[in-house]
Amino acid sequence: MIRLRHASLALPALALLLAASPPAEAQEHRICVENRGGFVISTQIRGMVPVGGTQRTEERVLGLQAGIPVAQGLCVTAPSGTTMVEILVRVFNGSDFLEACRIRVQPVRAITVTARGTTLQFSCTQ
Repeated sequence: MIRLRHASLALPALALLLAASPPAEAQEHRICVENRGGFVISTQIRGMVPVGGTQRTEERVLGLQAGIPVAQGLCVTAPSGTTMVEILVRVFNGSDFLEACRIRVQPVRAITVTARGTTLQFSCTQ
């Protein structure tokens, strides 16, 4: 703790301390997809991520996996500064992958999307 003898110095000293503090960093967030259904799923997780040291963002695939069996999943970490994440889950019906859900997360936060149901009646929850 800094103690000053003169009250007139307190505000300038506080301003110097605040100016020297590093800015708060953007957080990384864990994005997960779990398969709790009676089927195989595929998932794609895309995000708008910052371009090194600029204010620009670009779309990138953060995670991609096909053939995720029952009771397994995929987790990725969205880099600091990611402004949007889109999660696409597809269910394998025996011959093709059908879209089960598409979830857009903005602002980005930690999330787990769970695929449930059967190959004929499927859904996603978050």
